[in-house]
Amino acid sequence: KVFGNSYLLLSSDVNDNVPFFTSSIYEASVTEGAESGTLVFQVSANDLDLGLNGKISYSLLEDRSGDHQYFRIDSEMGFIYSQAVFDRETKSSYLLEVQSVDGWESARPGKHGQPNSGNLD
Repeated sequence: KVFGNSYLLLSSDVNDNVPFFTSSIYEASVTEGAESGTLVFQVSANDLDLGLNGKISYSLLEDRSGDHQYFRIDSEMGFIYSQAVFDRETKSSYLLEVQSVDGWESARPGKHGQPNSGNLD
């Protein structure tokens, strides 16, 4: 008799891709005097990994200008909303830096224990 073993091999995705923004620069405008909570725009990033490895969350990074404090971001969808009523005569432009982070520990060298991330500034 010949006996044999059967094996089932499953391949799983490793977190080896960094989320990348679909555009390097976004420009938007808000009407002067618009209510706090007004939708300003949406950022979008892609990650080629599967499952949790490719789940992206967004955050606004703090900056020296303090512009980030006038906005909030939906961490799952990338929608950016105002948190103030803007007056063009007081300040006419704002600059934000957005970070995208994927959902799991990175498999990339030098990133052990950290998720992959990408910045948009």
